[in-house]
Amino acid sequence: MPISERNGVKIWRVRDRKAQFLRWAAWMVGVMAFILAAKTISDKTEWFYVYTASDAANDILSRAFPPKWSYINQLWRPIWDTFNIATLGTIFALLIAAPVAF
Repeated sequence: MPISERNGVKIWRVRDRKAQFLRWAAWMVGVMAFILAAKTISDKTEWFYVYTASDAANDILSRAFPPKWSYINQLWRPIWDTFNIATLGTIFALLIAAPVAF
């Protein structure tokens, strides 16, 4: 039911049949679109990868932790390069975005 205010007092009005039907039809179209999208996504999903995702995550985490600190000396240069690339990318993004923002 739509609510309107008149002189600060809320007034409830019953919708007419056409407005009620259009509202119901819009909800049905939305629900059908959601179901169609879910079915399409489900049909295109490779469920094997979904079922084995926990195994892959466990494998990655078991190899990442605990870290091998003896290897850190070989990583300083790539870490520094990554930091520089991120900094330059941020600066360029600011230079491009600043004129557009104002």
